[in-house]
Amino acid sequence: MYIKIDIEPVACPRPKVTRYATFYPKRYTQWRERMLIKLSPLPMIEEELLEIDLKFIMKRPKSKHRRKDLDQRYPHTKKPDIDNLIKGVFDALQKASVIREDSLIWRVSAQKEVASKSESPSIIIHIKRGGTSDNPSSSHITKQSKQTSRGIY
Repeated sequence: MYIKIDIEPVACPRPKVTRYATFYPKRYTQWRERMLIKLSPLPMIEEELLEIDLKFIMKRPKSKHRRKDLDQRYPHTKKPDIDNLIKGVFDALQKASVIREDSLIWRVSAQKEVASKSESPSIIIHIKRGGTSDNPSSSHITKQSKQTSRGIY
């Protein structure tokens, strides 16, 4: 399933904990509500194992809109961290009932890019069903111990 959502990516922050309640900041909860509206028409994926490829197209800085700057995407290396962006998308997918549980995701691939001059920020999600590995020997841990310079572990 291929999904493109025209929304600016927002990282999932740490929840705020008070003596009386635990809550997320307003910016994140508003973003999550907009994501739920965009994801709600999608059917639930009933698979046991899922692979997800994510591409976060981040907003282009105003300083990069000059005529001499190239009009293409380039890697985004500033905050927010990619793991917090992933967590926000997984929470939205689960809350919108597109996936049953985010623990069923066994492989994730993600990248952050800055949008080209003509592009708007978005999130591209590609969900693949099933759990086939390209390299079966790398998909499980062997019981053999490894020899290193520090000894066997």
